[in-house]
Amino acid sequence: MAQAAHRCDAGSPRGYQVPPLLSGPGAYQAPGTKTDSLVKFLTKEFDSINRELAERLVDEMRSGVSPDTPPQQLTSQQIVRLHELLHAARFADPKGTHLSPAGEYNLRLGVMKEMKPDLIATYQGDVRVFEGHSFIVEAAVSIGGRD
Repeated sequence: MAQAAHRCDAGSPRGYQVPPLLSGPGAYQAPGTKTDSLVKFLTKEFDSINRELAERLVDEMRSGVSPDTPPQQLTSQQIVRLHELLHAARFADPKGTHLSPAGEYNLRLGVMKEMKPDLIATYQGDVRVFEGHSFIVEAAVSIGGRD
């Protein structure tokens, strides 16, 4: 998944430091995307953006960008505007299919094997998101066991 611009105090437009997202003329040089349109870039690189939302985001950019604009041709100001729109948009939680949780069963089995506790409790939460990063909380608490 692509990185978004980071907030900084000085130096770049509107106080944003734009990391190398895309490559091409007018943009920051970096290994970018192989997609040929901005809508395809948004739907491929971002987990929770479907085609309809991608088209709406491109329409809201209002800076001479069309859905067919190659992402490599975005200027730094256009990237900053896209970043602002992505921060303002609301997304569905990701499905978490890219995560590899151990699972309650394996967590319990591992603690029982290593600690041989008298009492054990395990928990696995649902997929959550913090600042665009999905995660799953898994925890085990045990009492007693090996010295």
